[in-house]
Amino acid sequence: MEKGHPQNVAECRNIQGVPKSELKKLYTEKLSKIKQPAREYYDKIISLAPGGICPYCKHQIVTTLDHYFPKAHYISLVITPTNLIPACSNCNDYKQDLIVKEKEDAIFNPYYEDCDGIIWLKASLNRDIVSDFLTMTFSVCPPEECDPVLQKRLENQFNTLRLNNLYSKHAAEELIAVASRHLRIFKAFGASEVRKSILESLEDNTYRPNSWQSAMYRALDDDWYLNKWLPKHL
Repeated sequence: MEKGHPQNVAECRNIQGVPKSELKKLYTEKLSKIKQPAREYYDKIISLAPGGICPYCKHQIVTTLDHYFPKAHYISLVITPTNLIPACSNCNDYKQDLIVKEKEDAIFNPYYEDCDGIIWLKASLNRDIVSDFLTMTFSVCPPEECDPVLQKRLENQFNTLRLNNLYSKHAAEELIAVASRHLRIFKAFGASEVRKSILESLEDNTYRPNSWQSAMYRALDDDWYLNKWLPKHL
């Protein structure tokens, strides 16, 4: 188990008799509160997120700081910088203040862990041939050789943060423009050129292999889409 993993960090609900409520005020009234001197450091930690994107869902804009080790149970870490993760408000809310009892349930710590070493996010086309609008569902589908604990952690994070709901909605909107572009290419040059366009889009997204965009283009490289859905909707 990794150093700093929730299973290896003891709970702490007070420090030398100081009430938990007083320790929480260090965060709520000194660090996170606007116009307080320490707010400068709150904003600096928020700015650490690459591109301002939440490292948990890898899609939404960072608006807050999440306590990786929840402040309700790890009060000694309430203002520890490495315990403060830039996050979107949804991921912060969904993650909640749960204590991890099994290593399979631990959310990935973006400061110390990277789950992009393998391609694990899968998108599946909902194959309605008569619909004018394409939709997708997303799921965790790592390679067969993936460590079972890693797979469980990926599944837990995916479900806890409700990523299928987030990704499927954004993919449905994006697919309106993507399908329109592919229909124009199909009409002029055929399915082979559409596939070429899809592979080029995949190459453009190689820097984020487990984004919903990459998963979407992997799913579109599909004979049903190229040879049945596109001809049907010309």
